[in-house]
Amino acid sequence: RAGRVVSVHVPGWAGIDVGAGLAEATGCPVRVENDANCGALGEFHHGGWGELHTLVFMTCSTGIGAGIVSGGQLFRGARGLAGEVGHNTVDPQGALCVCGSIGCLEVQASGTAIARRGGEAGAKAVFDRAAAGDDAAY
Repeated sequence: RAGRVVSVHVPGWAGIDVGAGLAEATGCPVRVENDANCGALGEFHHGGWGELHTLVFMTCSTGIGAGIVSGGQLFRGARGLAGEVGHNTVDPQGALCVCGSIGCLEVQASGTAIARRGGEAGAKAVFDRAAAGDDAAY
């Protein structure tokens, strides 16, 4: 809530006050939010969904997350982690995750995981091949 990075898998960013730095550089007020919550709010307010009251917006990039809008408000949960689904265990015998747990959803299905399984092809190429019907892309 203070604009400070609290959970990130990019070395050197933890604890950085992104909001204050951007506000100082631009002279504009800044609110910091994660991509899934921003996507959920954008879709809820501008996505053309009509009289929708609840929406879940999923993201899949370097991580996996969800933004949740309930009753027209962003839902964060008691600890602010309501949409943080990427570190739920989906394979108890799976690979080690950067968070220290075993078999997290992000290890199996994030863009990073897809790119790793696709080798040099990268995530976009793997998705393109899957869309073209290439069974090896699955």
